[in-house]
Amino acid sequence: MHRERAEQNQEELRQLLVSKDRDMASKDTEGRECHRGAQISQAALDVARDNYAEIKSVVKPLVNNSEWLQWYGIAHVTNAVLNLVELDQTVVAFIVAARHMDHREGYTECASHVEAALKFKWDNSHCSTSAEVETIFEKTILALPIMDLVSDALQHDDYVTRLKSILKVHGDEDFGFDCDEDEEGVGEAV
Repeated sequence: MHRERAEQNQEELRQLLVSKDRDMASKDTEGRECHRGAQISQAALDVARDNYAEIKSVVKPLVNNSEWLQWYGIAHVTNAVLNLVELDQTVVAFIVAARHMDHREGYTECASHVEAALKFKWDNSHCSTSAEVETIFEKTILALPIMDLVSDALQHDDYVTRLKSILKVHGDEDFGFDCDEDEEGVGEAV
């Protein structure tokens, strides 16, 4: 009986050992699967980091260009337009036309008072304001060649570089941009 019991214990131990071996093999397989899953996760993480870096390298210049246009470009275009000789000439032509029109209207009004007082037809045919002023306004067509250049530059991917070239901008204060401030040439029309 003792022998049978020893054999039975031995058989139970053998079954327990086989069961533990199976558990160990199962745990080993799980460990390998976890390791493989970790490697796949690490590879996916590396790909995601690379994609993020690539997207960031594409987006950063776009953001910088947009910020440059917002903070500097519009001011430079405005200065370029305001500094145009053509704009000055047009404003002067309008001022002169308005002054002539005002003087002639005043002369015409005085002539009408003289006619009423003297009962005499006063010759004011040389005071025809509308035809002369219309001629001045027709001749004075405001052309801003700088705006054609700006519009063309905005159609390209490298619009900031083109605008800086057109507007003779050599740099701006640093707000995340890769440039230095140099006021020489700012706002000069091409």
